[in-house]
Formats: sequence, C-alpha cells, structure tokens
Amino acid sequence: MVYSYGESWYDRQDPSPPPHARYYRHSYRHSGHLTPEPQYSNLHRSYSQGHNEKERERKAYDDFLRRQREKEEAEEQAYREALRKQKEKEEAKEREYQSFLRLQKEKQEAEDQAKKEEQARIDSTMRARLEKLGMSQHDIELALDPEKAEKEKKKKKKHRYSGDVYLDDYVIDVGGGAPPSLPDAPPLGVGFPQHHVPVYPRINRRYLDIETLEHYHVPWEWDRANSDFIILLRELDKYETDVLFEHTRRRRQGSSAPLLIDKAKDTGPKFAWVRHKSKERSKSRGRDIRVTEIVRR
Repeated sequence: MVYSYGESWYDRQDPSPPPHARYYRHSYRHSGHLTPEPQYSNLHRSYSQGHNEKERERKAYDDFLRRQREKEEAEEQAYREALRKQKEKEEAKEREYQSFLRLQKEKQEAEDQAKKEEQARIDSTMRARLEKLGMSQHDIELALDPEKAEKEKKKKKKHRYSGDVYLDDYVIDVGGGAPPSLPDAPPLGVGFPQHHVPVYPRINRRYLDIETLEHYHVPWEWDRANSDFIILLRELDKYETDVLFEHTRRRRQGSSAPLLIDKAKDTGPKFAWVRHKSKERSKSRGRDIRVTEIVRR
C-alpha cells in the first residue's frame, strides 16, 4: 500500500499496518535511525546482561585467585620468617652451649693445674719430712707413689718367706733358726690425693718388746696419753703382726723356743683392730694419722 507524502499507518489507522510499519516507525523520516524489532531488542538486552554477568564472574574469580595468591605468598613469607627466627634461636643456643663447655673446660683445666701444683707441694713437703725421719730414697719413692708401692708389696708377697720359714694351711715349726724378716715398710699416705690416711697400730707393752721393734727396724714412739702403750709408725698386716708377737714370745721363753706361725687355724690368739683418731697431733712431725689399738683377747 502506497501512502502519500506525510501520511503513515498511524494517521490512517488501518486495521492491518504494512509490514514495514510494524518494525519501523516514520521510516521515511528516520531512515538513518532504524529501530530494531522488539523481539531482537530483548535478545540484545539479554545478551548484554549475560555478558555482563560473565564479566562480573570472571572478575570475581580473578579477584579470588589474586587474594588466594596473596594469602599464599603471605603464609610462605611468614613461614620463612619463622624458620629464620628458629634458626637464629638454635644458633644462639648452640653458641651458649659451646661457651658453657669452653668455660667448663677452662675451669677443669684450672682445677687440674691447681691439684698438680698442690700435689707437687705436698710431695716436696713429705719428701723433706721422710728424709728427716731417716727413710731411704726407695722407701720415700714408695711412700710418694702408692701404685708403685702396691706393686712392690705384691711382688714381695711372693717371696716373703725365705730360709727355713714356709707357710701352708697348718702350724709350722720353724725350729731354732733365725726368725723371718719383715717386708719393707708400706708407703705413708699422708696428704696423698687418694685421701688415704695411714692406720698405725697401738700395742700394749705386755705383748711386744722394744727389742723386737729394734730387731725388725720398725719405727715406734711412746703413746703420750698412756706410757703402757706403744705406737708403731708404720702400717702392718696380720702376718707382720704375728711375726712381731712371736718374736717377743720367743725372746721371753728363751732363744731355743721354736717359732710357730699359725695361718689357718683360729685356735691361736686373736686380735681386735679398733680404729681411733688421734686426739693430739705430733708437733715434731705434723702428721695426720690414725692409731689402731691391738688388744689380745
């Protein structure tokens, strides 16, 4: 249908508009500004809305990834910082421990050096005292070296009996021969680092003669508290004590009396070893000793 100039379907109000009038209004006036069909306009609007929604989702996802990445980087940085602090703490502890060990080592070395100097001073003092007592150099060396003295004592125990004197599990009759000799004096342990204090026997004169002590060259002195007792200035074991008592008994009974040594049976005289600490110190010798009293039962 052809319309005249200036007319349109809206002006004529035809019941059935032309095909182009349904989609384009005033096409003759607005040919450069075409209005799309309503259905296509809705599709375009839906597409735009969907595109915008996807764009927002993409941005939200990118923001999530960015925040997640920043969080992981922060956690990794915090972990590295914690490791660094832990390492510094362990290194500080190690330095402190090494410093403690070094101080302990220096302290131990100083103590060892002080002990060596003190031991050298004690040895020098003891050597001078023992020389004044008339002891030989060999006895002095044994007195200053307990290990050497112990070896010497064990060595002499193997050969302690000579001549007609032998020892077994029975009473031995030695006859009228010469009495056995005592071994060398054991070392005096005064001031030794092993803290050994010599124990000197204290014996009543009724059981031991001075001549016996002089015969065996045993140093002795009178007990200042009681003149009936004698203090022997050397340590004696049971065998040496038996020899001294047997020698005294033999002298008192006569030189023809046999020397009996009982080592196995308990029928002979028994001795009780009682330890007493000396109440007064000898000013002449200045020794730190203990006196043991031997009493016949």
